[in-house]
Amino acid sequence: AKAIDSWIEKKGYLDNTQSVKEIAHEMGFYYPVIKDYIQATTGEDFRSWRIRLRVQEAMRLMAENPDILISDLVFMAGFNDRAYFYRTFQKITGKTIREYRESLR
Repeated sequence: AKAIDSWIEKKGYLDNTQSVKEIAHEMGFYYPVIKDYIQATTGEDFRSWRIRLRVQEAMRLMAENPDILISDLVFMAGFNDRAYFYRTFQKITGKTIREYRESLR
């Protein structure tokens, strides 16, 4: 758990170039161990959990700077694709980016 906490603290979830297996190896775990741990503690698979962390980061960034450019936000939250970011954000939060921004004002 300490390795995972440290990875979250360092915002390792923002790096979208690493596979789950590479992340597990970096933490000193075999992939099935980390996969099972995340599933048991969060009820999500690793990929979904990592995406949720990215959406939470986007929410934090918008709270800090409600006028942040979406193109910057997508990149800073660890997403590569703007359309995917929009869909994922709405699926996880139940709000569009616009609705979420308006709720911050």
